[in-house]
Amino acid sequence: MNGNSHPSVGEALSALTRTLEAALKEVAQIASNLGLADSEECHPRLLSKNETSHLRDVLREGVVKMSSIRSSVDFSFSAAMVHLSEQSNSYTDIASLPEELLVKILTKFVENEMDLDRGIMKVQLPAKRKTHSWTRISTVCRQWNRIMKQTPGIWSFVDLSWAQDPLRRHAILSKDAPLHIFWNSYNCLDITAFDFMAENMTRIETLRIVSKSASTFSNDHQEFRDPWKTWITAPAPHLCFLEIDLRGRGGLPHLISLPDAPRLWRLDLANCFTQAPLPSSLRSIRVSSDARSLTHHDVVRVLVECPLLILCSIYISPKTSSMSETILVPAFPSSKITLPRLRYLMLGAFSREIIEWIFAHFILPNTASVHLCAVPFSQPVSFFVPEILAPYAPWAECLRISKDEFSFWTLADDQFHHSISASTRRFTAPDTLDPIIGLFPNLSRFYMDFYTLERHAMWMDALRRLGHLTLLSICGHHTELAEILGALTDPTLCPKLEILALKTLELEPDPWDQWDPSPSADRHLDRDDAEAERHLFTLLKARDTQNLRIRKLVLPRRSYTWANESNIERWTRHVDAVELLGEPISGTTIDT
Repeated sequence: MNGNSHPSVGEALSALTRTLEAALKEVAQIASNLGLADSEECHPRLLSKNETSHLRDVLREGVVKMSSIRSSVDFSFSAAMVHLSEQSNSYTDIASLPEELLVKILTKFVENEMDLDRGIMKVQLPAKRKTHSWTRISTVCRQWNRIMKQTPGIWSFVDLSWAQDPLRRHAILSKDAPLHIFWNSYNCLDITAFDFMAENMTRIETLRIVSKSASTFSNDHQEFRDPWKTWITAPAPHLCFLEIDLRGRGGLPHLISLPDAPRLWRLDLANCFTQAPLPSSLRSIRVSSDARSLTHHDVVRVLVECPLLILCSIYISPKTSSMSETILVPAFPSSKITLPRLRYLMLGAFSREIIEWIFAHFILPNTASVHLCAVPFSQPVSFFVPEILAPYAPWAECLRISKDEFSFWTLADDQFHHSISASTRRFTAPDTLDPIIGLFPNLSRFYMDFYTLERHAMWMDALRRLGHLTLLSICGHHTELAEILGALTDPTLCPKLEILALKTLELEPDPWDQWDPSPSADRHLDRDDAEAERHLFTLLKARDTQNLRIRKLVLPRRSYTWANESNIERWTRHVDAVELLGEPISGTTIDT
Protein backbone atom coordinates (compact mmCIF):
# COMPACT_ATOMS: atom_id res chain seq x y z
CA MET A 1 0.00 0.00 0.00
CA ASN A 2 1.25 3.44 -0.86
CA GLY A 3 1.13 5.52 2.33
CA ASN A 4 1.11 8.76 0.35
CA SER A 5 -2.07 7.81 -1.47
CA HIS A 6 -4.25 6.61 1.41
CA PRO A 7 -4.57 7.41 5.15
CA SER A 8 -2.45 5.34 7.50
CA VAL A 9 -4.00 2.76 9.82
CA GLY A 10 -3.54 5.15 12.74
CA GLU A 11 -5.31 7.95 10.89
CA ALA A 12 -8.15 5.61 9.93
CA LEU A 13 -8.62 4.47 13.53
CA SER A 14 -8.42 8.06 14.76
CA ALA A 15 -11.10 9.01 12.24
CA LEU A 16 -13.23 6.13 13.52
CA THR A 17 -12.73 7.34 17.08
CA ARG A 18 -13.82 10.88 16.15
CA THR A 19 -16.84 9.51 14.34
CA LEU A 20 -17.86 7.43 17.36
CA GLU A 21 -17.39 10.37 19.72
CA ALA A 22 -19.48 12.60 17.47
CA ALA A 23 -22.09 9.86 17.21
CA LEU A 24 -22.34 9.58 20.99
CA LYS A 25 -22.82 13.33 21.30
CA GLU A 26 -25.52 13.35 18.63
CA VAL A 27 -27.29 10.40 20.27
CA ALA A 28 -27.16 12.18 23.61
CA GLN A 29 -28.63 15.32 22.01
CA ILE A 30 -31.41 13.29 20.43
CA ALA A 31 -32.12 11.65 23.80
CA SER A 32 -32.24 15.07 25.42
CA ASN A 33 -34.63 16.42 22.81
CA LEU A 34 -36.90 13.43 23.13
CA GLY A 35 -36.74 13.10 26.89
CA LEU A 36 -40.11 14.85 27.29
CA ALA A 37 -41.76 12.07 25.29
CA ASP A 38 -41.12 9.58 28.13
CA SER A 39 -43.06 11.59 30.78
CA GLU A 40 -46.58 10.67 31.80
CA GLU A 41 -47.79 14.12 30.74
CA CYS A 42 -46.98 13.20 27.10
CA HIS A 43 -49.31 10.22 26.96
CA PRO A 44 -51.17 10.48 23.60
CA ARG A 45 -54.57 10.47 25.33
CA LEU A 46 -53.61 13.53 27.37
CA LEU A 47 -52.33 15.62 24.42
CA SER A 48 -54.17 17.77 22.01
CA LYS A 49 -54.18 16.92 18.34
CA ASN A 50 -51.55 19.57 17.50
CA GLU A 51 -49.30 18.41 20.36
CA THR A 52 -49.61 14.79 19.24
CA SER A 53 -48.71 15.71 15.67
CA HIS A 54 -45.69 17.76 16.78
CA LEU A 55 -44.35 15.03 19.05
CA ARG A 56 -44.76 12.43 16.30
CA ASP A 57 -42.70 14.59 13.92
CA VAL A 58 -39.97 15.03 16.54
CA LEU A 59 -39.74 11.27 17.10
CA ARG A 60 -39.59 10.55 13.37
CA GLU A 61 -36.88 13.17 12.97
CA GLY A 62 -34.96 11.29 15.66
CA VAL A 63 -35.26 8.07 13.66
CA VAL A 64 -33.82 9.81 10.61
CA LYS A 65 -30.93 11.23 12.62
CA MET A 66 -30.21 7.83 14.21
CA SER A 67 -30.18 6.22 10.78
CA SER A 68 -27.72 8.85 9.55
CA ILE A 69 -25.52 8.29 12.61
CA ARG A 70 -25.52 4.53 12.02
CA SER A 71 -24.55 4.98 8.37
CA SER A 72 -21.72 7.29 9.36
CA VAL A 73 -20.48 4.85 12.00
CA ASP A 74 -20.79 1.85 9.61
CA PHE A 75 -18.84 3.73 6.95
CA SER A 76 -16.09 4.60 9.41
CA PHE A 77 -15.91 1.03 10.69
CA SER A 78 -15.72 -0.30 7.10
CA ALA A 79 -13.03 2.23 6.18
CA ALA A 80 -10.97 1.33 9.23
CA MET A 81 -11.33 -2.39 8.50
CA VAL A 82 -10.28 -1.83 4.87
CA HIS A 83 -7.17 0.02 6.03
CA LEU A 84 -6.36 -2.75 8.51
CA SER A 85 -6.83 -5.43 5.82
CA GLU A 86 -4.73 -3.53 3.31
CA GLN A 87 -2.02 -3.01 5.87
CA SER A 88 -2.03 -6.75 6.67
CA ASN A 89 -1.88 -7.51 2.94
CA SER A 90 1.29 -5.44 2.69
CA TYR A 91 3.04 -8.10 4.80
CA THR A 92 2.11 -11.00 2.48
CA ASP A 93 4.63 -12.58 0.10
CA ILE A 94 2.84 -11.41 -3.03
CA ALA A 95 2.79 -7.81 -1.80
CA SER A 96 6.58 -7.87 -1.58
CA LEU A 97 6.85 -8.52 -5.31
CA PRO A 98 7.76 -5.65 -7.63
CA GLU A 99 4.67 -4.17 -9.22
CA GLU A 100 6.00 -5.05 -12.68
CA LEU A 101 6.05 -8.74 -11.71
CA LEU A 102 2.60 -8.53 -10.16
CA VAL A 103 1.32 -7.10 -13.44
CA LYS A 104 2.71 -10.14 -15.28
CA ILE A 105 1.15 -12.53 -12.75
CA LEU A 106 -2.30 -10.95 -13.02
CA THR A 107 -2.06 -10.86 -16.81
CA LYS A 108 -1.08 -14.54 -16.95
CA PHE A 109 -3.92 -15.40 -14.58
CA VAL A 110 -6.43 -13.71 -16.89
CA GLU A 111 -4.93 -15.46 -19.91
CA ASN A 112 -5.27 -18.85 -18.21
CA GLU A 113 -8.83 -18.09 -17.13
CA MET A 114 -9.76 -17.17 -20.69
CA ASP A 115 -8.25 -20.50 -21.79
CA LEU A 116 -7.38 -19.22 -25.25
CA ASP A 117 -4.17 -21.17 -25.63
CA ARG A 118 -5.53 -24.71 -25.41
CA GLY A 119 -6.65 -24.91 -29.02
CA ILE A 120 -10.06 -24.50 -30.58
CA MET A 121 -10.24 -28.17 -31.50
CA LYS A 122 -11.45 -28.78 -27.92
CA VAL A 123 -14.30 -26.28 -28.27
CA GLN A 124 -17.67 -27.94 -27.87
CA LEU A 125 -20.73 -27.04 -29.93
CA PRO A 126 -22.96 -25.45 -28.89
CA ALA A 127 -20.19 -23.51 -27.21
CA LYS A 128 -19.99 -21.82 -23.88
CA ARG A 129 -18.77 -18.26 -23.83
CA LYS A 130 -15.34 -17.61 -22.41
CA THR A 131 -15.47 -16.71 -18.74
CA HIS A 132 -15.57 -13.11 -17.57
CA SER A 133 -15.64 -13.96 -13.88
CA TRP A 134 -11.91 -13.26 -13.54
CA THR A 135 -12.76 -9.53 -13.20
CA ARG A 136 -13.69 -10.26 -9.58
CA ILE A 137 -10.02 -10.32 -8.62
CA SER A 138 -10.08 -6.52 -8.96
CA THR A 139 -12.08 -6.47 -5.68
CA VAL A 140 -9.29 -8.12 -3.67
CA CYS A 141 -7.76 -4.78 -2.74
CA ARG A 142 -7.34 -1.23 -4.01
CA GLN A 143 -3.83 -2.01 -5.27
CA TRP A 144 -5.03 -4.84 -7.50
CA ASN A 145 -7.95 -2.76 -8.69
CA ARG A 146 -5.61 0.07 -9.59
CA ILE A 147 -3.10 -2.24 -11.30
CA MET A 148 -5.78 -3.93 -13.35
CA LYS A 149 -7.34 -0.69 -14.52
CA GLN A 150 -3.91 0.70 -15.39
CA THR A 151 -2.76 -2.42 -17.28
CA PRO A 152 -4.28 -2.48 -20.78
CA GLY A 153 -2.89 -5.95 -21.50
CA ILE A 154 -5.16 -7.49 -18.88
CA TRP A 155 -8.18 -6.32 -20.85
CA SER A 156 -6.83 -7.47 -24.21
CA PHE A 157 -8.42 -10.96 -24.01
CA VAL A 158 -11.85 -10.84 -25.62
CA ASP A 159 -14.64 -13.24 -26.55
CA LEU A 160 -16.75 -11.64 -29.27
CA SER A 161 -19.86 -13.43 -28.00
CA TRP A 162 -19.85 -11.45 -24.74
CA ALA A 163 -22.63 -9.00 -24.01
CA GLN A 164 -22.25 -5.34 -24.98
CA ASP A 165 -21.21 -4.02 -21.55
CA PRO A 166 -18.07 -6.18 -21.06
CA LEU A 167 -17.09 -5.65 -24.70
CA ARG A 168 -17.30 -1.88 -24.31
CA ARG A 169 -15.40 -2.04 -21.03
CA HIS A 170 -12.60 -4.04 -22.66
CA ALA A 171 -12.51 -1.67 -25.61
CA ILE A 172 -11.92 1.24 -23.23
CA LEU A 173 -9.53 -0.35 -20.72
CA SER A 174 -7.41 -2.25 -23.29
CA LYS A 175 -6.47 1.11 -24.85
CA ASP A 176 -3.83 0.38 -27.53
CA ALA A 177 -2.72 -3.03 -26.25
CA PRO A 178 -2.47 -5.90 -28.79
CA LEU A 179 -5.71 -7.88 -28.73
CA HIS A 180 -6.29 -11.62 -28.31
CA ILE A 181 -9.67 -12.51 -29.81
CA PHE A 182 -11.79 -15.64 -29.67
CA TRP A 183 -15.08 -16.19 -31.47
CA ASN A 184 -17.35 -19.16 -31.87
CA SER A 185 -19.78 -18.32 -34.66
CA TYR A 186 -22.38 -20.60 -33.05
CA ASN A 187 -22.86 -17.71 -30.65
CA CYS A 188 -24.49 -14.90 -32.57
CA LEU A 189 -22.43 -11.82 -33.37
CA ASP A 190 -24.16 -8.57 -32.45
CA ILE A 191 -23.38 -5.17 -33.93
CA THR A 192 -21.16 -4.19 -30.99
CA ALA A 193 -18.85 -7.18 -31.54
CA PHE A 194 -18.88 -6.68 -35.32
CA ASP A 195 -17.88 -3.04 -34.94
CA PHE A 196 -15.29 -3.92 -32.30
CA MET A 197 -13.52 -6.21 -34.79
CA ALA A 198 -13.87 -3.83 -37.72
CA GLU A 199 -12.40 -0.97 -35.70
CA ASN A 200 -9.58 -2.95 -34.06
CA MET A 201 -8.31 -5.32 -36.77
CA THR A 202 -5.03 -3.43 -36.81
CA ARG A 203 -4.52 -4.19 -33.09
CA ILE A 204 -5.19 -7.93 -33.14
CA GLU A 205 -2.23 -10.16 -32.26
CA THR A 206 -3.95 -13.56 -31.94
CA LEU A 207 -7.27 -14.55 -33.48
CA ARG A 208 -9.08 -17.87 -33.00
CA ILE A 209 -12.35 -18.65 -34.77
CA VAL A 210 -14.43 -21.81 -34.80
CA SER A 211 -17.50 -22.01 -37.03
CA LYS A 212 -20.31 -24.41 -37.62
CA SER A 213 -23.24 -23.56 -39.85
CA ALA A 214 -26.43 -22.89 -37.95
CA SER A 215 -28.45 -25.06 -40.34
CA THR A 216 -28.04 -28.83 -40.25
CA PHE A 217 -28.51 -28.92 -44.02
CA SER A 218 -26.09 -26.10 -44.77
CA ASN A 219 -22.33 -26.16 -44.89
CA ASP A 220 -21.62 -22.69 -46.22
CA HIS A 221 -20.55 -21.10 -42.89
CA GLN A 222 -22.21 -17.82 -43.81
CA GLU A 223 -22.22 -16.81 -40.13
CA PHE A 224 -18.45 -16.71 -40.40
CA ARG A 225 -17.93 -15.71 -44.03
CA ASP A 226 -20.03 -12.53 -44.05
CA PRO A 227 -18.25 -10.68 -41.22
CA TRP A 228 -14.89 -12.18 -42.24
CA LYS A 229 -15.07 -10.55 -45.68
CA THR A 230 -15.51 -7.17 -44.04
CA TRP A 231 -12.90 -7.60 -41.34
CA ILE A 232 -10.06 -8.63 -43.65
CA THR A 233 -10.43 -5.50 -45.77
CA ALA A 234 -8.44 -3.79 -43.02
CA PRO A 235 -4.74 -4.64 -42.67
CA ALA A 236 -3.59 -6.72 -39.71
CA PRO A 237 -0.01 -5.52 -39.18
CA HIS A 238 0.28 -7.05 -35.68
CA LEU A 239 -1.46 -10.39 -36.32
CA CYS A 240 0.93 -13.18 -35.33
CA PHE A 241 -1.35 -16.16 -34.78
CA LEU A 242 -4.46 -17.09 -36.78
CA GLU A 243 -6.50 -20.23 -36.13
CA ILE A 244 -9.70 -21.06 -38.05
CA ASP A 245 -11.77 -24.23 -37.79
CA LEU A 246 -14.76 -24.63 -40.12
CA ARG A 247 -16.71 -27.61 -38.90
CA GLY A 248 -19.36 -29.43 -40.83
CA ARG A 249 -19.97 -32.17 -43.31
CA GLY A 250 -16.82 -33.43 -45.02
CA GLY A 251 -15.79 -33.57 -48.64
CA LEU A 252 -16.59 -29.98 -49.55
CA PRO A 253 -13.80 -27.46 -50.11
CA HIS A 254 -13.76 -24.42 -47.84
CA LEU A 255 -11.56 -21.80 -49.41
CA ILE A 256 -11.04 -18.63 -47.41
CA SER A 257 -9.14 -15.40 -47.86
CA LEU A 258 -6.45 -14.27 -45.47
CA PRO A 259 -5.90 -10.79 -44.06
CA ASP A 260 -2.87 -8.73 -45.00
CA ALA A 261 -0.67 -9.89 -42.10
CA PRO A 262 3.04 -9.37 -42.82
CA ARG A 263 4.03 -10.54 -39.31
CA LEU A 264 1.96 -13.75 -39.22
CA TRP A 265 4.15 -16.52 -37.82
CA ARG A 266 1.59 -19.25 -37.02
CA LEU A 267 -1.38 -20.35 -39.13
CA ASP A 268 -3.71 -23.21 -38.10
CA LEU A 269 -6.47 -24.16 -40.56
CA ALA A 270 -8.91 -27.00 -39.93
CA ASN A 271 -11.27 -28.09 -42.71
CA CYS A 272 -10.33 -25.09 -44.82
CA PHE A 273 -7.50 -23.74 -46.92
CA THR A 274 -6.61 -20.71 -48.99
CA GLN A 275 -5.62 -20.05 -52.56
CA ALA A 276 -4.14 -16.70 -51.59
CA PRO A 277 -0.34 -16.46 -51.29
CA LEU A 278 0.83 -17.45 -47.83
CA PRO A 279 2.85 -14.93 -45.80
CA SER A 280 6.56 -15.61 -46.16
CA SER A 281 6.89 -14.76 -42.44
CA LEU A 282 5.22 -18.04 -41.37
CA ARG A 283 7.20 -20.18 -38.93
CA SER A 284 4.44 -22.69 -38.21
CA ILE A 285 1.54 -23.98 -40.31
CA ARG A 286 -0.94 -26.71 -39.44
CA VAL A 287 -3.55 -27.77 -41.97
CA SER A 288 -6.03 -30.61 -41.45
CA SER A 289 -8.81 -31.26 -43.91
CA ASP A 290 -11.18 -33.81 -45.33
CA ALA A 291 -11.66 -31.76 -48.51
CA ARG A 292 -10.81 -33.53 -51.76
CA SER A 293 -9.59 -30.28 -53.26
CA LEU A 294 -6.47 -30.21 -51.06
CA THR A 295 -3.68 -32.13 -52.78
CA HIS A 296 0.05 -32.78 -52.76
CA HIS A 297 0.49 -29.75 -55.01
CA ASP A 298 -0.73 -27.59 -52.11
CA VAL A 299 1.90 -29.18 -49.88
CA VAL A 300 4.66 -28.12 -52.26
CA ARG A 301 3.15 -24.63 -52.55
CA VAL A 302 3.28 -24.25 -48.76
CA LEU A 303 6.93 -25.28 -48.70
CA VAL A 304 7.81 -22.90 -51.55
CA GLU A 305 5.98 -19.86 -50.14
CA CYS A 306 7.14 -20.29 -46.54
CA PRO A 307 10.94 -20.62 -46.51
CA LEU A 308 11.22 -19.80 -42.77
CA LEU A 309 9.06 -22.72 -41.59
CA ILE A 310 10.06 -24.43 -38.36
CA LEU A 311 6.95 -26.62 -38.11
CA CYS A 312 4.76 -27.85 -40.95
CA SER A 313 1.86 -30.27 -40.47
CA ILE A 314 -0.50 -31.05 -43.36
CA TYR A 315 -2.95 -33.91 -42.97
CA ILE A 316 -5.75 -34.92 -45.35
CA SER A 317 -8.14 -37.57 -44.13
CA PRO A 318 -7.39 -40.90 -45.88
CA LYS A 319 -11.12 -41.35 -46.40
CA THR A 320 -11.17 -38.45 -48.85
CA SER A 321 -7.58 -38.07 -50.00
CA SER A 322 -7.34 -36.83 -53.55
CA MET A 323 -8.14 -39.48 -56.11
CA SER A 324 -5.77 -37.62 -58.43
CA GLU A 325 -3.01 -39.62 -56.79
CA THR A 326 -3.98 -42.51 -59.03
CA ILE A 327 -2.90 -40.39 -61.97
CA LEU A 328 0.69 -40.62 -63.16
CA VAL A 329 2.94 -38.77 -60.77
CA PRO A 330 4.58 -35.70 -62.38
CA ALA A 331 8.28 -35.67 -63.07
CA PHE A 332 10.62 -34.72 -60.23
CA PRO A 333 11.75 -31.09 -60.19
CA SER A 334 15.19 -30.03 -61.38
CA SER A 335 15.79 -27.63 -58.46
CA LYS A 336 15.02 -28.15 -54.78
CA ILE A 337 13.62 -25.99 -51.99
CA THR A 338 15.81 -25.34 -48.98
CA LEU A 339 14.15 -25.11 -45.58
CA PRO A 340 17.09 -24.53 -43.22
CA ARG A 341 14.96 -23.84 -40.13
CA LEU A 342 12.56 -26.79 -40.45
CA ARG A 343 12.46 -28.93 -37.30
CA TYR A 344 9.20 -30.90 -37.64
CA LEU A 345 7.31 -32.06 -40.74
CA MET A 346 4.10 -34.08 -40.70
CA LEU A 347 2.54 -35.18 -44.02
CA GLY A 348 -0.44 -37.46 -44.66
CA ALA A 349 -2.29 -39.29 -45.85
CA PHE A 350 -0.60 -39.83 -49.22
CA SER A 351 0.57 -42.81 -51.23
CA ARG A 352 4.19 -43.84 -51.13
CA GLU A 353 4.70 -42.50 -54.66
CA ILE A 354 3.32 -39.08 -53.76
CA ILE A 355 5.37 -38.92 -50.56
CA GLU A 356 8.52 -39.60 -52.57
CA TRP A 357 7.41 -36.95 -55.10
CA ILE A 358 6.89 -34.34 -52.37
CA PHE A 359 10.28 -35.05 -50.77
CA ALA A 360 11.97 -34.72 -54.14
CA HIS A 361 11.10 -31.01 -54.06
CA PHE A 362 13.20 -29.96 -51.07
CA ILE A 363 16.28 -30.61 -48.98
CA LEU A 364 15.55 -31.88 -45.47
CA PRO A 365 17.70 -30.38 -42.67
CA ASN A 366 19.66 -32.94 -40.67
CA THR A 367 17.96 -32.02 -37.39
CA ALA A 368 14.39 -32.10 -38.70
CA SER A 369 11.97 -34.79 -37.47
CA VAL A 370 9.44 -36.25 -39.88
CA HIS A 371 6.12 -38.03 -39.36
CA LEU A 372 4.48 -39.55 -42.43
CA CYS A 373 1.13 -41.24 -42.89
CA ALA A 374 0.81 -43.40 -46.00
CA VAL A 375 -2.43 -44.67 -47.51
CA PRO A 376 -2.70 -47.18 -50.40
CA PHE A 377 -4.99 -46.56 -53.37
CA SER A 378 -4.33 -49.69 -55.38
CA GLN A 379 -2.42 -52.32 -53.36
CA PRO A 380 -1.91 -52.69 -49.60
CA VAL A 381 1.25 -51.04 -48.40
CA SER A 382 3.99 -52.43 -46.19
CA PHE A 383 6.50 -50.61 -44.07
CA PHE A 384 8.92 -48.47 -46.06
CA VAL A 385 11.49 -45.73 -45.53
CA PRO A 386 11.31 -42.87 -48.04
CA GLU A 387 14.47 -42.30 -50.02
CA ILE A 388 15.12 -38.96 -48.33
CA LEU A 389 15.05 -40.58 -44.84
CA ALA A 390 17.13 -43.64 -45.73
CA PRO A 391 20.47 -41.93 -44.89
CA TYR A 392 19.24 -41.37 -41.32
CA ALA A 393 18.59 -45.08 -40.68
CA PRO A 394 22.25 -46.13 -40.13
CA TRP A 395 22.56 -43.42 -37.47
CA ALA A 396 19.41 -44.46 -35.60
CA GLU A 397 19.89 -45.90 -32.12
CA CYS A 398 16.23 -46.68 -31.37
CA LEU A 399 13.50 -48.39 -33.38
CA ARG A 400 9.87 -48.82 -32.33
CA ILE A 401 7.42 -50.94 -34.34
CA SER A 402 3.70 -51.00 -33.54
CA LYS A 403 0.63 -52.24 -35.37
CA ASP A 404 0.55 -49.62 -38.09
CA GLU A 405 3.56 -47.40 -37.39
CA PHE A 406 7.28 -47.49 -36.86
CA SER A 407 9.64 -44.80 -35.70
CA PHE A 408 13.39 -44.44 -35.38
CA TRP A 409 15.49 -41.86 -33.59
CA THR A 410 18.74 -41.05 -31.85
CA LEU A 411 19.16 -40.57 -28.11
CA ALA A 412 20.51 -37.02 -28.50
CA ASP A 413 17.84 -34.41 -27.72
CA ASP A 414 18.65 -32.21 -30.70
CA GLN A 415 18.69 -34.96 -33.31
CA PHE A 416 16.03 -36.50 -35.54
CA HIS A 417 12.98 -38.56 -34.58
CA HIS A 418 11.24 -39.95 -37.67
CA SER A 419 8.06 -42.02 -37.83
CA ILE A 420 6.06 -43.58 -40.67
CA SER A 421 2.51 -44.82 -40.16
CA ALA A 422 -0.08 -46.37 -42.42
CA SER A 423 -3.81 -45.89 -42.64
CA THR A 424 -5.35 -48.91 -40.90
CA ARG A 425 -8.35 -48.70 -43.22
CA ARG A 426 -6.57 -50.74 -45.89
CA PHE A 427 -3.35 -51.68 -44.14
CA THR A 428 -2.35 -55.35 -44.11
CA ALA A 429 -0.02 -56.48 -41.35
CA PRO A 430 3.46 -57.30 -42.62
CA ASP A 431 4.71 -60.87 -42.37
CA THR A 432 8.27 -59.64 -42.74
CA LEU A 433 10.27 -56.59 -41.76
CA ASP A 434 12.75 -57.10 -44.60
CA PRO A 435 11.92 -53.75 -46.28
CA ILE A 436 13.20 -51.82 -43.26
CA ILE A 437 15.10 -53.91 -40.71
CA GLY A 438 18.28 -54.11 -42.77
CA LEU A 439 18.47 -50.31 -42.85
CA PHE A 440 19.24 -50.12 -39.09
CA PRO A 441 22.62 -51.76 -38.43
CA ASN A 442 23.48 -49.75 -35.30
CA LEU A 443 20.36 -50.08 -33.16
CA SER A 444 20.85 -50.31 -29.40
CA ARG A 445 17.16 -50.18 -28.42
CA PHE A 446 14.30 -52.10 -30.03
CA TYR A 447 10.65 -51.73 -28.99
CA MET A 448 8.30 -54.49 -30.19
CA ASP A 449 4.89 -52.99 -29.48
CA PHE A 450 2.65 -55.75 -30.85
CA TYR A 451 4.24 -59.17 -30.37
CA THR A 452 1.90 -62.04 -31.29
CA LEU A 453 2.54 -65.72 -31.90
CA GLU A 454 1.24 -65.38 -35.44
CA ARG A 455 4.22 -63.18 -36.26
CA HIS A 456 6.79 -64.86 -34.04
CA ALA A 457 8.94 -65.83 -37.03
CA MET A 458 8.97 -62.21 -38.24
CA TRP A 459 10.18 -60.90 -34.88
CA MET A 460 12.80 -63.64 -34.51
CA ASP A 461 14.20 -62.85 -37.94
CA ALA A 462 14.51 -59.18 -36.93
CA LEU A 463 16.26 -60.00 -33.62
CA ARG A 464 18.82 -62.21 -35.36
CA ARG A 465 19.81 -59.21 -37.48
CA LEU A 466 20.14 -56.78 -34.56
CA GLY A 467 23.32 -57.81 -32.81
CA HIS A 468 24.00 -54.60 -30.87
CA LEU A 469 20.82 -54.35 -28.78
CA THR A 470 21.24 -53.33 -25.15
CA LEU A 471 17.51 -52.75 -24.53
CA LEU A 472 14.65 -54.91 -25.75
CA SER A 473 11.01 -54.06 -24.99
CA ILE A 474 8.33 -56.63 -25.78
CA CYS A 475 4.63 -55.83 -25.60
CA GLY A 476 2.28 -58.79 -25.88
CA HIS A 477 -0.19 -61.01 -24.07
CA HIS A 478 1.35 -62.91 -21.14
CA THR A 479 -0.17 -66.05 -22.55
CA GLU A 480 1.89 -65.62 -25.72
CA LEU A 481 5.27 -64.51 -24.38
CA ALA A 482 6.60 -68.00 -23.55
CA GLU A 483 7.76 -68.61 -27.13
CA ILE A 484 9.97 -65.54 -27.47
CA LEU A 485 11.26 -65.70 -23.88
CA GLY A 486 12.36 -69.26 -24.52
CA ALA A 487 14.10 -68.22 -27.72
CA LEU A 488 16.10 -65.51 -25.93
CA THR A 489 18.01 -68.17 -23.97
CA ASP A 490 20.07 -68.58 -27.15
CA PRO A 491 23.37 -66.79 -26.36
CA THR A 492 23.81 -65.78 -30.00
CA LEU A 493 20.56 -63.80 -29.86
CA CYS A 494 21.04 -60.22 -28.56
CA PRO A 495 24.36 -61.01 -26.83
CA LYS A 496 24.77 -57.43 -25.55
CA LEU A 497 21.30 -57.22 -23.97
CA GLU A 498 21.29 -55.37 -20.63
CA ILE A 499 17.66 -54.31 -20.14
CA LEU A 500 14.59 -56.45 -20.83
CA ALA A 501 11.18 -54.75 -20.57
CA LEU A 502 7.94 -56.72 -20.74
CA LYS A 503 4.63 -54.95 -21.23
CA THR A 504 1.10 -56.30 -21.26
CA LEU A 505 -0.92 -56.06 -24.44
CA GLU A 506 -4.61 -55.49 -23.67
CA LEU A 507 -6.77 -58.54 -24.23
CA GLU A 508 -8.64 -57.24 -27.24
CA PRO A 509 -9.05 -58.50 -30.81
CA ASP A 510 -6.19 -57.64 -33.14
CA PRO A 511 -7.53 -55.03 -35.64
CA TRP A 512 -5.74 -56.90 -38.40
CA ASP A 513 -7.79 -59.99 -37.66
CA GLN A 514 -10.83 -58.29 -39.19
CA TRP A 515 -9.46 -59.49 -42.52
CA ASP A 516 -8.98 -63.02 -41.16
CA PRO A 517 -12.24 -65.02 -40.69
CA SER A 518 -10.59 -67.46 -38.26
CA PRO A 519 -11.08 -66.77 -34.52
CA SER A 520 -7.41 -65.86 -33.97
CA ALA A 521 -8.20 -63.54 -31.08
CA ASP A 522 -9.16 -66.55 -28.93
CA ARG A 523 -6.65 -68.96 -30.41
CA HIS A 524 -4.14 -68.92 -27.56
CA LEU A 525 -6.16 -67.95 -24.53
CA ASP A 526 -5.87 -71.47 -23.18
CA ARG A 527 -2.09 -71.17 -22.82
CA ASP A 528 -1.07 -71.00 -19.17
CA ASP A 529 0.42 -67.70 -17.97
CA ALA A 530 2.72 -69.76 -15.73
CA GLU A 531 4.44 -71.13 -18.83
CA ALA A 532 5.70 -67.66 -19.74
CA GLU A 533 6.76 -67.15 -16.12
CA ARG A 534 8.82 -70.34 -16.20
CA HIS A 535 10.43 -69.32 -19.49
CA LEU A 536 11.32 -65.91 -18.04
CA PHE A 537 13.12 -67.49 -15.09
CA THR A 538 14.89 -69.92 -17.41
CA LEU A 539 15.93 -67.01 -19.63
CA LEU A 540 17.36 -64.95 -16.75
CA LYS A 541 19.19 -67.93 -15.27
CA ALA A 542 20.60 -69.01 -18.65
CA ARG A 543 21.85 -65.49 -19.42
CA ASP A 544 23.47 -65.29 -16.01
CA THR A 545 25.28 -68.62 -16.36
CA GLN A 546 26.37 -67.68 -19.90
CA ASN A 547 28.03 -64.52 -18.52
CA LEU A 548 25.38 -62.46 -20.34
CA ARG A 549 23.61 -61.29 -17.17
CA ILE A 550 20.69 -58.90 -17.73
CA ARG A 551 21.14 -55.81 -15.58
CA LYS A 552 17.51 -54.69 -15.35
CA LEU A 553 14.14 -56.40 -15.71
CA VAL A 554 11.09 -54.16 -16.22
CA LEU A 555 7.75 -55.86 -15.60
CA PRO A 556 4.23 -54.68 -16.50
CA ARG A 557 2.24 -53.02 -13.72
CA ARG A 558 -0.64 -55.48 -14.16
CA SER A 559 1.65 -58.47 -13.69
CA TYR A 560 0.80 -59.07 -10.04
CA THR A 561 1.95 -62.70 -10.06
CA TRP A 562 5.24 -61.93 -11.81
CA ALA A 563 5.90 -59.06 -9.41
CA ASN A 564 4.96 -60.74 -6.11
CA GLU A 565 7.58 -61.09 -3.38
CA SER A 566 8.49 -64.70 -4.09
CA ASN A 567 9.05 -64.03 -7.79
CA ILE A 568 10.97 -60.81 -7.11
CA GLU A 569 13.40 -62.86 -5.04
CA ARG A 570 13.75 -65.31 -7.92
CA TRP A 571 14.36 -62.55 -10.49
CA THR A 572 16.96 -60.71 -8.41
CA ARG A 573 19.13 -63.83 -8.21
CA HIS A 574 19.94 -63.30 -11.87
CA VAL A 575 19.38 -59.55 -12.52
CA ASP A 576 20.71 -56.45 -10.80
CA ALA A 577 17.45 -54.50 -10.63
CA VAL A 578 13.72 -55.05 -11.08
CA GLU A 579 11.20 -52.35 -11.84
CA LEU A 580 7.45 -52.28 -12.15
CA LEU A 581 7.07 -49.95 -15.14
CA GLY A 582 9.47 -47.36 -13.78
CA GLU A 583 8.94 -47.94 -10.06
CA PRO A 584 12.01 -49.59 -8.49
CA ILE A 585 11.33 -52.78 -6.60
CA SER A 586 14.83 -53.85 -5.72
CA GLY A 587 17.44 -51.73 -4.00
CA THR A 588 19.07 -50.39 -7.16
CA THR A 589 17.91 -48.75 -10.35
CA ILE A 590 19.54 -48.27 -13.71
CA ASP A 591 18.79 -45.31 -15.94
CA THR A 592 17.17 -46.47 -19.16
